[in-house]
Amino acid sequence: MKDKNFPQLGQKLIIVRTKMTGEKVEYVSQLVDIESNGELAVAVPIKNAQLVTLLNGTKITVIYNNSESGMLEFEAEVVRKLNGKVPLMYIRKISEITKGQRRNYFRLDLLVPIQIIKSNEDVIHSGFTKDISGGGLRMVTDVDLMEGQIIHVSFELEDRTYNLKSQVRTKFSSIDNKNEVGIEFLDIIEIDRNDLIKYLFLQQRMLIKRGM
Repeated sequence: MKDKNFPQLGQKLIIVRTKMTGEKVEYVSQLVDIESNGELAVAVPIKNAQLVTLLNGTKITVIYNNSESGMLEFEAEVVRKLNGKVPLMYIRKISEITKGQRRNYFRLDLLVPIQIIKSNEDVIHSGFTKDISGGGLRMVTDVDLMEGQIIHVSFELEDRTYNLKSQVRTKFSSIDNKNEVGIEFLDIIEIDRNDLIKYLFLQQRMLIKRGM
């Protein structure tokens, strides 16, 4: 447990659970203690400022930032919970620590207006994002989009405008004539991706301060 790549006590963690549908759900947590048997005590995860209960036996991915090695991750299993002033969840590491691909799929719940233009069209459609990552986003719009379709999206974060060629990767169930889709950015340059990720992590830290 003294591996220099191991998360430090008090460090913020992102816990990722994969649903049966393949959709990844992310929660904010924090490393509280390391037991003598190797179990990790982490704060019960938070999603939208609400505590989330994960069943014992649930497999998760733990992602965190290391000052020397960058974004790292490992697989873990939920083994037990402990209620108290600070509710804890105990997890067991079940894989080696590896260099994470976090930059590509870290998602933050974020509601911002977005404009959509279909490939080979000039009509601008509107919608709003549900979450954004360094590699894509999830959005809701009136326009009907198909998996694999190429589109261009435009949205603003603070004073920065992102205009990105994208591809629809996932189409979710439609409700009240609203279409929910997940898209992947196809041509985002590295400097723009870095700026986007920095913004998302800044917003995440602000949420942690308010939620924990």
